[in-house]
Amino acid sequence: MELIRKVIAVLALSFLSSCGALTAISDASAPLDDYTLSPAVSASAARSGGAHLVVELPVSAGVLATDRILIKPLPFRNRPVDTVA
Repeated sequence: MELIRKVIAVLALSFLSSCGALTAISDASAPLDDYTLSPAVSASAARSGGAHLVVELPVSAGVLATDRILIKPLPFRNRPVDTVA
């Protein structure tokens, strides 16, 4: 009887963990917001003000928590990358 309870508990936990994976897969097709950072065309075109934006390079290996990358070969054309090498 004890063995049956353990098997049922393991099966129930396996089923619950697979439900979480299914929702993650279905949410992966949702479109994401993308942002483009580009420098000013020239120094005279830049707005002079008291604030500026600094984008630093990541220093740790785990900075990105996603495996989805968007490449923009042209300014108005997006191409998602399915696999990350």
